[in-house]
Parts: sequence; structure tokens; C-alpha cells
Amino acid sequence: MLNPLCETGYETRYLGTNESNAKNIVCSGNASNSGNLSRFNVLSTVGGSPLETNKLYKNNEDDVLYFYYIVRKNTSAYSDRDSYSASNFTKLIPFCDNDNDGVENSVDNCVNSSNPDQADSDGDGVGNVCDSCPTQAGPSSNNGCPVGNPDLKPSNIIIYSECTSCSSNLDNLGSNKHIISRNGGILSMNIVIENIGNANSYPTKINFYTSLNGNTLDASDYKLTLQNSTSISSINKGSYKTLSTTIFGSEIKTGDSYDAVHYGNYYIIGEIENINESNDNNNTFVIPIYFREYMSKTPTQLTIHDINGNKIEETTINSKSEETEIIKKLPKGLYFINKDGKKSKIYKKN
Repeated sequence: MLNPLCETGYETRYLGTNESNAKNIVCSGNASNSGNLSRFNVLSTVGGSPLETNKLYKNNEDDVLYFYYIVRKNTSAYSDRDSYSASNFTKLIPFCDNDNDGVENSVDNCVNSSNPDQADSDGDGVGNVCDSCPTQAGPSSNNGCPVGNPDLKPSNIIIYSECTSCSSNLDNLGSNKHIISRNGGILSMNIVIENIGNANSYPTKINFYTSLNGNTLDASDYKLTLQNSTSISSINKGSYKTLSTTIFGSEIKTGDSYDAVHYGNYYIIGEIENINESNDNNNTFVIPIYFREYMSKTPTQLTIHDINGNKIEETTINSKSEETEIIKKLPKGLYFINKDGKKSKIYKKN
């Protein structure tokens, strides 16, 4: 007894009579919108579904080949369309290789960039040659980069300077100021950089500035050019790295040029250079400093009162030039000077 036949309708795209052209259209990924819309029925045994959607078929009609891309299977046969035997159709599987690297598109981890070796350092399924973050796993929808952003934060900053009474931990410095001399002075730092974000960071660096206000960076601050590196390599999320660097006194800039030197109280602001972080409001740290000309083993306590007995200034100086700079800033008037118990008076003329 012969098996009964059923009739199934298909919506297709007719891709012509040239097999190579038809395969190229399928490999382009635009077959469902190419060629002419065509509908027909296919006869097959009951329960059968001989044609698969999203596949290319050739139909042999009287020794003439026609190529169709199956877009959709209909729920029933089309009453106004021709019917063909399932035996007329042969499924074709094109070898699609957009980048001509010998790897078929369906298994190529870089479909449009040639990479015969299929190298994938971070194992995320996106090949190195088309992975924007080749050492950080991420989905292809984000070009192989992690979803999210890094967030670098400086912490546990340890500083050593000429100030013998200063805490080395910046958080415990209080009202003290680190001291650095233009001639022979050194500010040594160890800075822990934490990545508290949701992705690994890119390499970056810390920039340093001299500031008068110590609050936020502005046009009045001076960027320092340092001999020692302040580079930070990539930091994995949830991890940290320690940067050790040194600022020499000769690198402190307090004017438009390094020759325009002004001594006194300043701030050194360190800022992690932005790398598309989720939060760039925690990238800076501030170091209060006293900038002087020469190193001194015997600092002098300087106290200045005006004629009414009001204390105008009380600070530590280490050279005559520092004292001169302080007096230059005083307004016109009579002042009483006390340097480690040695008293004198001056009349300041403007």
C-alpha cells in the first residue's frame, strides 16, 4: 500500500539559476530579503516536512536548476500555487567564508577579519583580531569587552619627605604639611590603586599638579613633568596594584616656568588619568606641602605680630629667602618679628 501524500506550502526567495550567485547571497546574510518572493507547494509523505526554513535548495525542473531560499513554512498548502515533488529539491550547504581565511562563518570567531589560527587569548569566543579587549573576556555584542566599566581609586598613600614630624600615611597627616626643598628635596610615594569597578582597566597613569587651593583642578594649577614613571598597567576588577614614584624638589612648578619660583605653602594634586570609568569623582588625592629653597637641619620658628599685638603669621622657615617671601606679602605697617626668641621689628613700606 502506497503512503499517502501531504501538500505543504512554502514562502521562499527565488535566487535565480546560478548556483554560485545563490550561495554568495546566502553567505551575505541577506537571503531573506533578496531575489523575488515566490510561493509554491511541496508534495511529501504524510508527517514529512521535506524543506527546512533558512536553507538554500535547488529545484530541478525538466533539467533546469532553480535556486530557492526557504523563508517560511505555511500552515497549509497554497490553493493558487504549483506543487512540486519533494524529490525535485536538494538542500545545499554553502561554504561561507567572508574573510577567506579557510574557516567557515558558522564556526569562525572573527567572521569578517581573517584569522586562520582562530587565536582567542581570553577564551570569550571573539578572536583576538576583532576583539577590542583581547585579554578581557566579554560578549561579542560588546566587541569582546566586559560589560561594565572599571573604577580606579587611589588608597593607602604612603609619603616620605623632609618633614620628620609628619605621618607617612596621608590619611593621618592632619594639619601638618610635607616639606620639600627645591634644592635636593625629595617626595617619595607608594600609592595603592584599587579597581572597584565591574571590568578590568586599561593602562593609564597618574598626573601630578601644583595647586594653591588644593580643592579641584583648574587653569591656575601647574602640571608637573617628572623623571620617574607614573604609569599604571591594566588592573583586573576587584584587584589592585601599587605605584612607587618620586617627585624631586626641582620638579615642583609654582609659576609659568620652572624659573619662576615662589616658595611657601602649596598642594600637590595627584589625578588618575580618565579611562572611561564608571566613576571619575574618586580619581584624585591631595598632598599639602611646604615648598622651600634649601634643606635645613635647624628650622626656625617665625612669629609675626602687628602693632596691635595681633598674630599675623606663625610658621616654620628654613632659610632667609623664606622669611623674605613672607614679609613681602605683608601689607604696609609696623611689625614685630620673633625668630626662635630673637625679637626685632620692621616697618613695611609698600
